[in-house]
Amino acid sequence: ELDVIVEEVLNNPDLAADSSKIGFVTPYRKQADTAGRQLPKGIESDTVHKYQGREKDLMILSTVLDNSWMEQRSLEFVDDPHMVNVAVSRAVRQFVLVTDHDLFFKKGKNIGDLIRYMQYSTLDENIIESQVVSVFDLLYKQYSRKLLPLKVKMNPKARFQSEEALRVLLEEILAQPEYNRFSYVQGMLLRNLLNSLENLSDEEITYINNRASLDFVVFYKQDKTCKLVVEVDGFSFHENRPEQLRRDALKDAILTKNNIPFLRLATNGSGERERIIHALQ
Repeated sequence: ELDVIVEEVLNNPDLAADSSKIGFVTPYRKQADTAGRQLPKGIESDTVHKYQGREKDLMILSTVLDNSWMEQRSLEFVDDPHMVNVAVSRAVRQFVLVTDHDLFFKKGKNIGDLIRYMQYSTLDENIIESQVVSVFDLLYKQYSRKLLPLKVKMNPKARFQSEEALRVLLEEILAQPEYNRFSYVQGMLLRNLLNSLENLSDEEITYINNRASLDFVVFYKQDKTCKLVVEVDGFSFHENRPEQLRRDALKDAILTKNNIPFLRLATNGSGERERIIHALQ
């Protein structure tokens, strides 16, 4: 939802407000904090509970939840009528709702009514289906039809479906004529990519010797030199685990010291195809 706001909402010519006149609200503290780092400077981000008493020309509400059964358990918390009222009433001129339409339209009472009101009062012209796509949407039951060609190529028995989704995408990219000078290997030991351990700390060497591996290494077919390392960061596995974040930082430092380009793709991000192509170029 944050990617949708950055790439589509804030670039919409029908929105007339500079950053200082835009407010962002969400029911969840972590979403508000992430928005504060990701959204353009000047946009005020906070939880709905903390936003009472402040007004902005343009208010954006991100509901966060998706249609998975696990997140439906939090529906009552997000669908609170007082929270919806605060979010909408803070808007002086314009209000934007960024949400999972299927979840809230079908199962949310208050946000569902808000969606119906927006559809009715604007004759649907302001209801916009996002074009932001992530290959990791394939991990869920609902995903863009654009991803169907990738889905049929995935091995359902692969241990990590997130890596399997990226493998299929990577193969599709490298099959294009402008990138067919590259190939890739999956699950390579980090030690096998390094020519020397001279400039590394004892902690970094210990980490390497504990069989640290790389998700994907893209290399030139001609001389087998590395072009790009791609790491898949599963959100639940990386986001709230300090020890994993420490290992990620060690790996990043080792790759940086050896001048090896790398790309981290979080499973709650988007635009993986574009990011990989940009890195290859």
